[in-house]
Amino acid sequence: MAAFAGASPRTDLLCAVEGKVLMGRRKDEYASGFFPRGCKAESPQQQIVTLHNHTADPPRGGLEYTFLIWIHYLWGMEENKLRIGLKGRREERVTEEMTAAKCCSGPVRVYATPMMIALMETTCWRLAQSCLPEGQDTVGTKVLVNHLASTPAGMKVWCECEIIGIDRRAITFSVKAYDEAELIGEGTHERFIIDLEKFQAKTDAKLSR
Repeated sequence: MAAFAGASPRTDLLCAVEGKVLMGRRKDEYASGFFPRGCKAESPQQQIVTLHNHTADPPRGGLEYTFLIWIHYLWGMEENKLRIGLKGRREERVTEEMTAAKCCSGPVRVYATPMMIALMETTCWRLAQSCLPEGQDTVGTKVLVNHLASTPAGMKVWCECEIIGIDRRAITFSVKAYDEAELIGEGTHERFIIDLEKFQAKTDAKLSR
């Protein structure tokens, strides 16, 4: 079987084949009737590969199939370390400046909902950032959160997050926030991996429109 360009025998594959997912198959364990040709990387972590069916007695013209194969290099290339199941934690103490009365989100001196969401987003951002190579980062794209209980100023709060989904550059986290007495918020947060320079340049270009 022909070798993957830039890959090694230990390259792990996540293959989407006709809607079925084959996980954890190594290149040297994959069906010997297939081999890749014309590999073109979308990113250092992913390649879209066209596979050709070369059977012992191929039909006239051969049969060509296109599969999406996500190739995670184990060495030789800079890769991110994002994985489903990774967890993060961050804590802070509620100050008067974090209360609803100070954040223009209500009249009461309790932990403001925008501040709780900011803690959740920061926790997810820090976790993702620690797994990405230099030049990449993430931006928030969606927050779906319920604020379940109030917290007074002076009490410690913390957020726990976990990566529950990865779809190309999109990352989904579960998030939960606690104070020293109980669960105060929970939900999900989504972030998107960006190339920092390109993203900033594209955004700044709006000023010249």
